[in-house]
Amino acid sequence: MVLYDKLLVFVKVRHIVLTTFVGLMIGIITAVTYHAIPYFIERNNFITEVKEMYGVDAREASRGFNEVLSEETGSRGLLGYMKLRANTGDQYTNYVIVNSIAIELFSFSFRSTQAWLYWGFEMLLIALPMAWAGYNRSRNFFNHSADDWYLPLPDQIGSVPIENKAVLTALFQENSLLNLSELMVAEGDIPHPTLEIYEQHSKNRKGDTLLVVKETARQSPTKVNRTTIARWEITPEDYSPFIEAVNRKINESDVTP
Repeated sequence: MVLYDKLLVFVKVRHIVLTTFVGLMIGIITAVTYHAIPYFIERNNFITEVKEMYGVDAREASRGFNEVLSEETGSRGLLGYMKLRANTGDQYTNYVIVNSIAIELFSFSFRSTQAWLYWGFEMLLIALPMAWAGYNRSRNFFNHSADDWYLPLPDQIGSVPIENKAVLTALFQENSLLNLSELMVAEGDIPHPTLEIYEQHSKNRKGDTLLVVKETARQSPTKVNRTTIARWEITPEDYSPFIEAVNRKINESDVTP
């Protein structure tokens, strides 16, 4: 998942359906590869033994391996091998280590339909997180002016009283950022519910700045829910005077008796 996320960051693919689908396919291929490794090991051991015992070449020994699978399961290759495993049963054992000694707690085996259901569940455990990684990255906001992703963790720059919600929205739409700064107070200076304003930048802090407004609601003495209600991108030319005005307003509030 980490490697896939880093790849998406590098190539800057932002199509949610595409990145989710590719992540799902990578997960499925990973799960299939996980089961294909013992198949190739068994196949290689069989070919080695047959070559030594009967003096045939690798191609003939491989053909014999597939014929055995076909006779036992009706299928060849990896599918035949998985069918054979399902027919004979896969055993799983749980151990606990005591004084460097492995002690068996219990064991169980999956056979036939149970085995296929377990393998399907196992595949989902690998594939779905990969699909989520692709979806989660692509749904993040992209800074087109910097040609880079906005950092996922925003920084709170202040709060606005909840009663000023309509005014705040109007000022954003009018791009009246300096007037907006007059409404802001320092983080934590007013109780919830409130409107929290965050900023997000690209990693190199170039390009536009994304301002995010979150409305809070206290659910308990220790829990506060936050809902994003608006996002605005502002240019570096607008950001600099705005953040200076915000800091000046907050600093003045701190020294006011």
